[in-house]
Amino acid sequence: MVDRINAIFDQIDADKSGEIDPTELMMHLLGVGQEHESVSALFKVLDKDGNGLISREEFIAGFSKLDTSDKLAAVQTEVAAAGGPESNAADLNAAAALIQGAAAAAGGVMNTAFVFAKPHANTPAVLDVIKAKFGEKAINIVKEGDVTGEDIDSKGYIDQHYYAIAEKSTLTSGKDLPVDAAKFEGAFEEKWEKVVSEGRAFNALEFSKNFAQFQEAGALDTAWDATSVDKKTRVKLGGGFYCGQIEVEGVKNYTFNAFFMTMRGKFTVRDTAEATP
Repeated sequence: MVDRINAIFDQIDADKSGEIDPTELMMHLLGVGQEHESVSALFKVLDKDGNGLISREEFIAGFSKLDTSDKLAAVQTEVAAAGGPESNAADLNAAAALIQGAAAAAGGVMNTAFVFAKPHANTPAVLDVIKAKFGEKAINIVKEGDVTGEDIDSKGYIDQHYYAIAEKSTLTSGKDLPVDAAKFEGAFEEKWEKVVSEGRAFNALEFSKNFAQFQEAGALDTAWDATSVDKKTRVKLGGGFYCGQIEVEGVKNYTFNAFFMTMRGKFTVRDTAEATP
């Protein structure tokens, strides 16, 4: 039993740090159909010392409890104490089962995946092709459904899917991003610390919310496209990490990875839905 749980832990621990962080558990379970709220509550139950990470020991102890259906009442009490709704208790047991199945424990005889058709490809013809290809490979579809644009937006699904880009564009405040101050000053000829202190650093989501003229579809994208390295209004700070200078009413403001917002908008508009076979 312990060997099997250790194997499951190792699969979820994507960066092999010896601990599971919220993103690792979230990505693993969202990928097999669990709800964001259920996964968050599950994390709180497993993270017994509350340090924001699940150790191997915590995982083994917690998983043994979640794996036993006759302890549902005890799990439900812990979920409520952790701030999650009691109705999620059944989902937590389902999550435990999904973790087991996804690992197929140590044997590696089964894999599970969350597969979606992007909005522009969400047509009956494309879904038929997906199902046909799965059938050819003897891949079973256990659940189908639609994820609305509102859910994709409010639950951060698209931000998690494109995490490396979205972290700088929507998830972390512009002032808190790990900007190389020397590289920033070399590109824009002003100090990063001064920009932060004056409130001129925004992630792309903050930028569009802060300046009304950039809230219309495509407006921020157009302004971002107008920045460039040659004009000294854009700099690459790292892999998938770009900063652009956009002047608003004579003030030089800075935003990050604003190109992501147009792509994000295709997933989050009100009538958008991803199909999930």
